Amino acid sequence: MKKAMKKPISAALAAAMAVSLIPASALASGSENSAIDNDLLAEFDFNTAAENGQFAGGNAVAKVNGSVQLQEKTGGDTALYLDGNSGNYLSLTKADGTSLLTGKEEITISFDTKRARDNTSWIFFAAPDDSEQKYNSEHYFACYSAADPGIRIERYNNSGSRSDAVTASAGENWIHVDVVVTADATALYINGEKKNEVKSDYTIADILGDNSIFYLGKANWTANGEYAQCYVDNFRVYDGVLDEDEITAQYDVFAEQMVWDGVSLPTDPIKEDLALPGTNSAGDQVTWKSGNTDLITDDGKLVAQPKENTEVTMTATINGASKEFVVTVAGLSGLLQEAADALTIENADDVRGNLSLVKEGANGAVIDWTSGDPDVITDEPMSEDSLYDGGEVTRPAAGEAAKEVTLTANISLDGESTAKKFTVTVQPMPEDLDTDYTAGYLWTNFDASGGYEKIFFGYSEDGLTWSKLNKDDYGNPQPVLVNDAEGSDLGVRDPHIIRSAEGDRYWILGTDLHAEGGGAGGSGWDQQNASQNIVVWESTDLVNWSEPKLVYAGFDDAGCVWAPEAIYDETTGDYLVYWSARDKSLNGTDDNALRVYVCRTRDFNTFSEPKVWLSEDQENGAETNIIDTTIAKGDDGKYYRFSTSDWNTVVDVSDTLDADDVFDVSVNPDQSEPDGSWIRLVKRDGQAAAGFSRGEGLTVYQLPDGTWCAMADNGGYTAYLTDDLSSGTFTKSSAASFVDGRFRHGTVMRLSEAEQERLLAAYGEQSQEPEEPEEEAKDPILEYTFEDVQDSVIKDTGAGNDVQDNGTMYGNAKVVYDEEKGSNVLQLDGSSGSYAQLPTGFFDGRDTMTISMDVKSNLGSGNFFTFTYGKDNNSYDFLRVRGTEVRNAITTAGWQNEREVKGSGAVTGTWQRIDVVIDGTNMKLYVDGLLLSENENTGITTSNFGAGVISYLGKSFYDDPYFNGSFDNVRVYNRALSEEEIVSAALEDENVALLKKAVIGTVPEDPANTMGTDYHTAVTSSLDSENKVITSYVRKNADLSAVPVEFSALGSTTEIKVNGETFKNGSEVDLSKDAEVTLTFGDRTETWTLKTPQIAYNPVLPGQYSDPDIDYLDGKYWMYTTTDGYSGWSGTVFHAWSSEDMVNWTDEGVILDLANDDPGLNENGVQICASKWAVGSAWAPSIEEKNGKYYFYYCGKFTNGESAIGVAVADDPAGPYTDKGEALMTVSMCRNAGVNMGQAIDPSIFTDDDGTSYILFGNGSAAIAELNDDMMSIKEGTIRQVNGVTDFRESVVVTKKDGIYHFTWSCDDTGSPNYHVNYGTAESLDGSSVNVSYKYTLLQKDESKDILGTAHQSVLHDPKTDKYYMAYHRFYTPLGTYTDGLGYHRETCIDEITFGENGLMQPITPTMEGVAALEGISVTPPSKLEYTAGEELDLTGMTVTVSYKNGTEKNVTEQAVVSGYEKDKEGVQTVKVTYTENGTEVSAEFEVTVKKAAEPEAVLESITVTPPSKLEYTAGEELDLAGMTVTAVYSDGTEKNVTEQAVVSGYEKDKEGVQTVKVTYTENGTEVSAEFKVTVKAAAPTDTPTVTPTETPSVTPTETPSVTPTETPSVSPTDKPSVSPTKQPDDGKGTPAPGKPVSPSVTPGQNTGSAQTGDASDLAAPAAALAVAAGLLAAAAIVRKRRIS
Repeated sequence: MKKAMKKPISAALAAAMAVSLIPASALASGSENSAIDNDLLAEFDFNTAAENGQFAGGNAVAKVNGSVQLQEKTGGDTALYLDGNSGNYLSLTKADGTSLLTGKEEITISFDTKRARDNTSWIFFAAPDDSEQKYNSEHYFACYSAADPGIRIERYNNSGSRSDAVTASAGENWIHVDVVVTADATALYINGEKKNEVKSDYTIADILGDNSIFYLGKANWTANGEYAQCYVDNFRVYDGVLDEDEITAQYDVFAEQMVWDGVSLPTDPIKEDLALPGTNSAGDQVTWKSGNTDLITDDGKLVAQPKENTEVTMTATINGASKEFVVTVAGLSGLLQEAADALTIENADDVRGNLSLVKEGANGAVIDWTSGDPDVITDEPMSEDSLYDGGEVTRPAAGEAAKEVTLTANISLDGESTAKKFTVTVQPMPEDLDTDYTAGYLWTNFDASGGYEKIFFGYSEDGLTWSKLNKDDYGNPQPVLVNDAEGSDLGVRDPHIIRSAEGDRYWILGTDLHAEGGGAGGSGWDQQNASQNIVVWESTDLVNWSEPKLVYAGFDDAGCVWAPEAIYDETTGDYLVYWSARDKSLNGTDDNALRVYVCRTRDFNTFSEPKVWLSEDQENGAETNIIDTTIAKGDDGKYYRFSTSDWNTVVDVSDTLDADDVFDVSVNPDQSEPDGSWIRLVKRDGQAAAGFSRGEGLTVYQLPDGTWCAMADNGGYTAYLTDDLSSGTFTKSSAASFVDGRFRHGTVMRLSEAEQERLLAAYGEQSQEPEEPEEEAKDPILEYTFEDVQDSVIKDTGAGNDVQDNGTMYGNAKVVYDEEKGSNVLQLDGSSGSYAQLPTGFFDGRDTMTISMDVKSNLGSGNFFTFTYGKDNNSYDFLRVRGTEVRNAITTAGWQNEREVKGSGAVTGTWQRIDVVIDGTNMKLYVDGLLLSENENTGITTSNFGAGVISYLGKSFYDDPYFNGSFDNVRVYNRALSEEEIVSAALEDENVALLKKAVIGTVPEDPANTMGTDYHTAVTSSLDSENKVITSYVRKNADLSAVPVEFSALGSTTEIKVNGETFKNGSEVDLSKDAEVTLTFGDRTETWTLKTPQIAYNPVLPGQYSDPDIDYLDGKYWMYTTTDGYSGWSGTVFHAWSSEDMVNWTDEGVILDLANDDPGLNENGVQICASKWAVGSAWAPSIEEKNGKYYFYYCGKFTNGESAIGVAVADDPAGPYTDKGEALMTVSMCRNAGVNMGQAIDPSIFTDDDGTSYILFGNGSAAIAELNDDMMSIKEGTIRQVNGVTDFRESVVVTKKDGIYHFTWSCDDTGSPNYHVNYGTAESLDGSSVNVSYKYTLLQKDESKDILGTAHQSVLHDPKTDKYYMAYHRFYTPLGTYTDGLGYHRETCIDEITFGENGLMQPITPTMEGVAALEGISVTPPSKLEYTAGEELDLTGMTVTVSYKNGTEKNVTEQAVVSGYEKDKEGVQTVKVTYTENGTEVSAEFEVTVKKAAEPEAVLESITVTPPSKLEYTAGEELDLAGMTVTAVYSDGTEKNVTEQAVVSGYEKDKEGVQTVKVTYTENGTEVSAEFKVTVKAAAPTDTPTVTPTETPSVTPTETPSVTPTETPSVSPTDKPSVSPTKQPDDGKGTPAPGKPVSPSVTPGQNTGSAQTGDASDLAAPAAALAVAAGLLAAAAIVRKRRIS
């Protein structure tokens, strides 16, 4: 919601517009309640200088830090100019010093601004405090300007990722900016027009807190900040939100003022035609009217020169508005006087050579000279076209007196004349002048010292071994000459020394420029607006030098006069002076290259008009420069002119020093014109053939043996030698050395013995008594265990000497207890100013020592020092632990010349012990006891640093971030520890393993000479030290049964065995199965398991290929790449690759060659295409199919080194291709379209749904352009900027899905492990620019897998599977194969892209498996899915198919593992099918049903028999079965009465005695039986027997014979006795029928004994019957009970 203003601001702004150019605060005068007054938090118009170090701004003040300037702006006002130098900015606060923005949620910041450089310039910056900002954790509200994106507003309260910024394009002219801040959004207006708005989840009050800082011109990035180089005016902060009418009113005020911006006329008297501006800066037309056409016409022509100065009014009109400008036309009298005043004779009292008696003076005056003694000084020109009217000097002979001569200059101009006399003294020739220049060598060079570039002297006896002169007592070289001339740029660079032709005068010429060193002031690297002067020193003895003198040698439009040199021309008696410059009148055109200009002088004070001498610029639109010319006169008397053209050496040769013949390669690439006096000996594209490498700043001289030496600088000088300059061929030599560090651009002059003696006496080192060497100590001479710390003092506990070298902590440095170490450690949090310092001078002269420390680094990227000792950012030794990289380097010539040792250590956040052993110039690096690297000769010792050496833990000598991490056990020994000592010390930690590294597979034998394809097999390996397990990845071409293995172990004497056998490194091991590795060192033995390697399908191509572009063409996958491995990305050919599955790729051969005009056929017989415009640097191709053709886009370089994009076309993806013949896209095309561009590289092609094709490209800035239908030309007017691509570096790619344009782009440097891919989306590709909404990082490194530098991507939408893939490159593996140039040692990978439910690409995890990784599994279940309990699983009919990320499938039925089935478990069961390949497991399931088994049919097992009641018989009696029951017993426990079915056998009625009666029952073929016994007695006499009741058998239930199943005899099925069922009637239920006793039948009335009526015996029979019945009932009950149980 908009904040209510106290009074309408629009009213005040309208008043401001009506009273043009009056600041808003001025309008409030006398009005206590003015809205402008009360609602302005701050207002700075910068029209008055700061007072007492601050500007007043209404209710605020702006404190000046460092220095700032007020420079004139249109309309007579002034504006704030910020020069971009460190420390120069403003701090804004309330008038009382408190925070200006505390509690503010809604404000408007309004200002006018103009860029002064293309790079980032922070206009305003507000933050909670002044602490350093951290990437992705920023907390600030700020605005910066840059060529790209223009204006950017950042409102950050970030944690882990960046929120969106507000951006809009802006040109190079003045603009008016309004930044409108509400609680939930930020809007950006430029020139009154709303450009962009971004929502925010937090207010600026949330960001800034209660005590915020507010700067103009500075941001808290890096330890020392980043600064602005720009103009700012009318800076206002409103306490509220301006509406659009109010913003428009503000712009109207600005626009009225700026009508006259860019329209001005000179204020000094004019002597030539006026250059009248035709437009203002906004492009509006200007018409002019002269007030005196007799002197100046309306178009600015100077008609006449009046005798005296005369004013003329020139009236300019723009859109009806007029303004008068008054110019002064210089009068003749004044011009003549100027000519006379300008005429001087240099060294008039000490003439030693020819004089510059010029024939033409200032303002075109004609000068006629008269000499009082023409025999000594002539007054006639040497030739008709001579610059001089005489002036040749003949000096008196040695020993004669000096001679005085009067010279008269008669000066005339348009009929007016005057005269001027000079008296000069001509010195005699010196006696015994030593002109035998065969002694040592002097090298004048420069370096930064004390904040500014200064001149140093170097000396060599042999011309190859160089040391610095003029050292102080500590051995530190000191500058000899300083450029402190009045009006100078404060620095001097590129010094050139020249001896006079007479031999007794010397001059040093230098570039008047300050661009390095950090001191205030200077022009910096501005090649358009720097000094047009050169700075000159003069001496007669090489020791005593004049004060510096600025002399004008340039021309009015010279951007900067660079690298002046001179040579004496005997034919003209003067010196040619030549230097490089841009012509700034050509700025913005294709003709603004650096060229070499030449002029003449005799005194290095007066110079002829310079003219172009050398131009390497060509007519192809690309800028080709030429600089740093030096000339040597060869043994053959010819002059050899060496120059540098964009780091390429070119050489010309001539018989004379012809300054009139111009060498312009666009006119004639082989010789100068018009006379052909200079012939091109080495062309810029022929430097390699000539033996040169990349270099500049050449100096050429002859060595004592006659060999010629050309020294070329590329971060340090390299010598190139030849015996014959005319051959044009040189040999690179390593013989040159610089014992005191790097020399920078200068020249060499050979000395005579006399010169050498004077020079060394003044500047050479004085011999000193050597100090007594320190006695070597066993113990460290310095030791910080951090257990004894008092306040900020770290106590030294080193026992190696008696000196206590305590350290000091600063900032947030603190000692804490570390749980992992179990001790105190020094902890540094990376904040600015947090470090520890060792005593100054401790390392002085320590050429032999060991530095040991335990380090844990929390930093995986960036430039910083972990530990250092040295003097400054030129001379130092430093250790850096960054990610897995451990590097120690020493230099005495800055970072470009560091001599290093480095290797791979532990990952970020891991403790590791580091030992650096220094022994003279030998340097070794150990990590955890393992020797990682050795540099046998760094060429530098600690003594080279001199005295007063400084040392830090956690701080750099550069403007780098501070170290974030921890230290423990910092020790310094005054001797070189042996390997055994270091290993033993490392092994004192039981967590340190003997095995440090394993390389599983092959690596290139000669990495330095390995480019493009190679078939090594090693990828990466990992050591699990805790579990002693080695895992690895190898490429798919590895033979697992014979894998070469290399182990790195602590100690060179460590014994290694594999599978019990002594192992020699490099031997093959069968790793188709795990192997056992045993290491023994002393009494320490370790046993490791070497696991079978997994297969890495990333990288997908064999060897070094990068920048991949992948597509699906003509039924196959195709990929086009940069051929990598070439130093400096200097490869020249492109390969095409094809594949059926994205896993197995075929090299289709070279398709395009940039270095060969006739490359011939490739190995497949296809004609290789030649590029007609490009000469090398074959980078980043792209392919697109359209209209049945295949268009191949590529990067290449022009001969000037500028990159551009080309295109070729073919009918087949494999070629042959035909090149367009010229570049498709160049940097100049972008600039002409108003699009900022670093390099025109990295094309990618996108064709939209409507068939429109676009090319996207860029470096530093991203751009897009529409292709014409021919796909080989750019549609006019379509080159536009792509905005919003946060942190863009290169490689912008777009793909479309579901109506959304998905943008990916690469960030950081390709040589950085943090090279990564960012992601964003756009709704449209239309408009004046394409605006992308940044989302997040899409693809980045995975250090744990050794995957680094993952970017430069392309995207494939696979039409076969509808999947998306990303092809990208990463650092070449195995890591460590290359330690330098990782940015051009890369390999190509492919991984899948997935999309989330929100339609956005999901972050990609880079893998080793790539698209060959298992993705899924599908199972066709077996035919049988239902089982009865107890049945085995039947897999008949089952098929198992696995799928891969590349869309392919494979039947793995035989290899799949089935689990989860339990045959006895009833119910539904899930059966799992698993397949494992290359360490990845996939699984699927199916269900089966197990039913309960059917009740088994009861099986007859036995019978039980209750014997009959009658068991005793008289012989002859039939068997009586009454009372017998037979029960069948079944397997299920049931029983059945089978009495009727049983068969009884074995009874013989006439056989007396005990008999066994068998009862048999048969059912379903099963027969069972049981037995009982009866007794047969002899028959009684024939008398009728009498049976008394007592004789009646009584059977109780307990007496009933029981036959248990165990007693049942086994009856086989074959025993089948037959029993008639009629013998035992029953009731059908297995029990006797009522009334049918089982005892022998007795008929009613039958008397079974003597019967007496009424007698007791009459009751006996019924009683016995009842007893029998009771027994039977009891037996039946038992049977029923058994059935129930």
